[in-house]
Formats: sequence, C-alpha cells, structure tokens
Amino acid sequence: MKRTIIIDPGHGGKDPGAVAPNGVPEKQFTLAGALLLSTNLIWRGYYTVLTRKGDTYVSLKERVKIAEENRGDLFISLHCNSYDDEEANGFEVCIYSRESPAYFLAHQIKSRLMLNTPLKPRGIIERPDLYILRKTSMPAVLVELGFLSNYRDLEILSYPEAFSRIIAQIADSIIYFGATRWSTT
Repeated sequence: MKRTIIIDPGHGGKDPGAVAPNGVPEKQFTLAGALLLSTNLIWRGYYTVLTRKGDTYVSLKERVKIAEENRGDLFISLHCNSYDDEEANGFEVCIYSRESPAYFLAHQIKSRLMLNTPLKPRGIIERPDLYILRKTSMPAVLVELGFLSNYRDLEILSYPEAFSRIIAQIADSIIYFGATRWSTT
C-alpha cells in the first residue's frame, strides 16, 4: 500500500515567518525543503501532498484540512527558528506529546540529523499548543531546521549540499518510520 505523507512548508504568502539578517524569509527555506523532501519520498515510493506549492498563504486550519482530506499517514511541518540572541542555534523536533506515535519519528529525525549533519541538536520538544500537532489525526512532527538568526545555522541552511543532506536525513527517518510501523499493513 502506497502511503501518503503530508508535507507542510511553514508560513508563505503574506506570512514570511522569521527573516534572516540577509533578508531571506523563512517561507523560502521551508518551501525549498518541502519540495526536496517531496521529490525524495516520491522517488522512494511514497505519495506526497504539500499544503502549499508556491508562495501562498495557507491558514493553519486549512493545512489540517488538507491533511485530513488527503487521508495522510504522516504529517511533517518544516520551519526555521529565530531568536534575539544570535548565539541560539541548532534544530528541534516538536511533537504533541511523548506518548504520541510521532515520538518514534521525532527520535529518528533527531538521531539522524545529529549524526549526519553539522547542526546542533536542541532536542525533542512537546508542543501541545501547536495547532497542527494538536488537530491532525495522523502522527505529526514539526521540525525547526535551524536558527536564521544564527550565522552558522544560516550558512548551513543556505549551502545547497548541506541543505539537501538535512532534508535527505528527514526523508530517511520517514522511510525508517514507515518500514517499522507500516510493514504489516
């Protein structure tokens, strides 16, 4: 059975998200990452649905509706962090709760990014307040790819080979999650 992965590039349109010191908005990083992730997963036999395919605004409610209407097996949202302290750096993986089936996927993402990319791990964070994690019926994770306010993270995210490697590690995590969780169904 071909599984459906819902890929949610954060922000878009009138909502730029965080803006890097060089003026590049988060919405560009998240869309580029979502398109790479989608291509990677399609090549590996998955069906993907993006909540946006261009620079358009999609409400949180609409993102969840897209996921539910397409009967996603997994929901992954891509974002970037920013903070007033330019020393803040690294990636985070957010989930609804540690009891969620998404915790296993979050652990895989954290482990693979920690071992195979130069990004610093900040951990798996419970975020029951996040609408998309709270309202989706399928396992859902939100990945903060790095801090746009941190020069090193921004450099890593801006370098095509490094960015592609980060996204590939997320795809590998999804493949492993699927192989261990969906192998009998």
